[in-house]
Amino acid sequence: MYFKSRIIGQDIGLSANEVGTNIGAIRDGEFGLAVERWGKSGGITWKVTEEPVSVAD
Repeated sequence: MYFKSRIIGQDIGLSANEVGTNIGAIRDGEFGLAVERWGKSGGITWKVTEEPVSVAD
């Protein structure tokens, strides 16, 4: 999925810059998500995907 910082910020009452600053907590956390900065056209877009689950032998 792709998300724009501006749109997320509008929905939760933060600026696009505040969203960008706080997205690192999601990217670095143990949530099973991969967060990648995707583009700058018209604002920052974040690509969010589910990380594959590794199965232990």
